Amino acid sequence: MARKLKVYSGIYDGTRCVVVAAHSRAEALTAMRAAGLNLSMHGFRAYGSETGNPEHVAIATAAPGVVFRRPERNGGGPFVALTPKD
Repeated sequence: MARKLKVYSGIYDGTRCVVVAAHSRAEALTAMRAAGLNLSMHGFRAYGSETGNPEHVAIATAAPGVVFRRPERNGGGPFVALTPKD
């Protein structure tokens, strides 16, 4: 049986909203780091959490494991997928 996806949302660098669908907080953090976001587990725990926001859930579950970023946290434009950095 497949594990259920959870959607994590948070504020990155004080201004940008990020969301990702993952099976665990650690998996979400790994995806965010791969996308070039400099986050620690402590910072992610402090500023990121599981969300039930319908807009965030719809965006993130459409592409699990992909990190989406919105330029401004208060509805400042559409979510954009971040590509993994090498």
